[in-house]
Amino acid sequence: MTRKPDPKRPDRRFETSIQIRAAREHVWQALTEAREIARWFAPDTEAEPRAGGRMVWKWGDAHTWTQTIEAFEPGRHLRTRYDSGVADGQGGMRPLFVDFHLEGDRGVTTLRVTHSGFGPESGFDGEFDGISNGWPVELRSLRLYLEQHRGTDRTLVWALRRTKAPQEQVWARLVGPDGLAAPDLTAVREGERFAIVVPGAGALSGTALLSRPGREFSGIADDFGNAWLRIDCERHGDSTHVWLWLASYGQPEAKVKTFRAAFERLLDRVVEASAPPATPAARRAAPAPLTAEWRALLERTPAMLDAWLRTLPAMWLECDEGPSTWCALQVLGHLIEGERSDWLPRVRHLLEHGEGKAFPPFDREAGMRRGPRTVGALLDEFAAARRQSMRELDDLRLRAADLDRKGRHPEFGAVTLGQHLATWAAHDLTHILQIARAMGRSLEGAVGPWRAYLRVVREP
Repeated sequence: MTRKPDPKRPDRRFETSIQIRAAREHVWQALTEAREIARWFAPDTEAEPRAGGRMVWKWGDAHTWTQTIEAFEPGRHLRTRYDSGVADGQGGMRPLFVDFHLEGDRGVTTLRVTHSGFGPESGFDGEFDGISNGWPVELRSLRLYLEQHRGTDRTLVWALRRTKAPQEQVWARLVGPDGLAAPDLTAVREGERFAIVVPGAGALSGTALLSRPGREFSGIADDFGNAWLRIDCERHGDSTHVWLWLASYGQPEAKVKTFRAAFERLLDRVVEASAPPATPAARRAAPAPLTAEWRALLERTPAMLDAWLRTLPAMWLECDEGPSTWCALQVLGHLIEGERSDWLPRVRHLLEHGEGKAFPPFDREAGMRRGPRTVGALLDEFAAARRQSMRELDDLRLRAADLDRKGRHPEFGAVTLGQHLATWAAHDLTHILQIARAMGRSLEGAVGPWRAYLRVVREP
């Protein structure tokens, strides 16, 4: 059934424009080339720059936006099409369109963006609200990149949490004295100065760009090499999403890493502080003490590996203990695969099937067959996967009695849930030790007589 137009409620579109001190060809490249897009917009991008080509914008595990290029007129007009979440009544989904029109010369380009196809139905409301608030921010990010950092890769630090707490309460915690210490942040207007404090990392200050009371702030942190700062707190369905974003250009890796870890810790505190008080029933169903202890170890492994491995020379990342052994990069691939198909999946399997159905086999080397990836990409992927595992583990609300529930391992036979969770923690420690041994063995010939006292260089 085809929807009939309602003259009283016409289809909606969002339009905005921005002037950028950059040549049209450079703006066009920033819109159509994957590496350029990743320098100001989606951190992971695929692009086939041609009419009929595919465009994919991806923000980690949070969101993937896949489109088809409908119009491709270099330097003038780009149009993409994608499916909305609203059915078209004919077995498909209603299409939405994004048009980018470029005009100007003498090194100044006017970019006009039109996002169209939104019907009057309430099913479009959430997405229309999202893009209406999103494009003005993203285009300012594009302007910052082209005017001040063109041709430079960015280093992106961002953290995301979800909570059932009200948006207003989460925002108040985020900007309050125990958060960013900037309660008046959204009262700062574009062009005015702002300052925040990230506990454990330091202060950031600069020029405000956009602010929406109780919801969002973005600005240029000029004391961090004119980095792009974005703070967001939005309601999605029945939960609040809160995230911190810092896109920097040419900053020291150690300095960036400090903010990465600080963002994670801060949002954990904000979400925990915003959670409603536990009811008596919820307190009775709180995680078992041993589970909480194992979780404390598991949640720290990604940060520990990140601090250790991210900036190491390649020789340390690629050394192993000999034939049929693994290097640090291979260990990371294995750890990622464990998050995907071993630990939490087997917890759920045990809770559902008990001893009646054995765990599906786990392919220990599957993660190494996914193609080469940089150590940074592997660390980021492992951290995101482990955070998701920890959230899902908490959602199970395991009790002490649950640790004695039994499942069936394909090799060992009957095992308990407690044994499985303890093995998860021991598995982390095993591979941390494995990485250290591989590095130690590479030093065996260099330490001379001290070899007798250094087990790490001589024992497999």
